[in-house]
Formats: sequence, C-alpha cells, structure tokens
Amino acid sequence: MVPMVYVPDFMLPNGTWVEIKGLLDDVDLKKIIAFRDAGHRIIVGLQKPNVKFNKSKTTTIEMKLEQYKIPYFYVRESDY
Repeated sequence: MVPMVYVPDFMLPNGTWVEIKGLLDDVDLKKIIAFRDAGHRIIVGLQKPNVKFNKSKTTTIEMKLEQYKIPYFYVRESDY
C-alpha cells in the first residue's frame, strides 16, 4: 500500500496553510482534520459555504467546519 500525502493548496508567509474548496466531502474533511491534528495551522477558503455537506443531511459545509473548529473564510467568484 502506498501512503497518501496531503498538501494543501498553498502556505501563507506566517506558516498557515490554505485549502480552497468549492465542495467538501468526507474524504476532504478527514484529510484537513488529520493535517490540523498533526500540528499544522490550516484555514479553508469556501467557494460554496451553504452547500449541503452530505445530500442525506441538512448540515452545510460551513456548519461542518464549525463543528470541527476548522477556521474558514469565504471566497467570492469575483475574488479570483
């Protein structure tokens, strides 16, 4: 088995890693949590914060990040 390596999209000059997400699923969330729990600072840029995290539930991506205390910010289409 080949070990998986996760590297967020980019790192800020202060050492904080940034991951930009349009949609977020269970696999992505687990990677972000594991990265944070390994001692790294990470913040998530959300393009679609109000999209449902899981189609069978009412939880949004924003709510899921708040549940796991993962900092996030909004990325508007006009920002890129």
